[in-house]
Amino acid sequence: MTFNVVSYIEKDGLPKFEVNSVDYNPISESKLASLMAEAGFKNLISYGDFEFAKFRDFESENIIIVGNK
Repeated sequence: MTFNVVSYIEKDGLPKFEVNSVDYNPISESKLASLMAEAGFKNLISYGDFEFAKFRDFESENIIIVGNK
């Protein structure tokens, strides 16, 4: 997934456009937890925010996974 941001800048009365692109590779909660487990983390618990709300697929804006190593 690529996000493109177009900026319009006017300098000395002349227009200039700049395009900045950012590649975004979203990762699912299950994939992140799997990678953490492969790295040796145990007792993984997933949260949807920094207030430790329950993680909900397609609803939570964040993935916070806490574990022990």
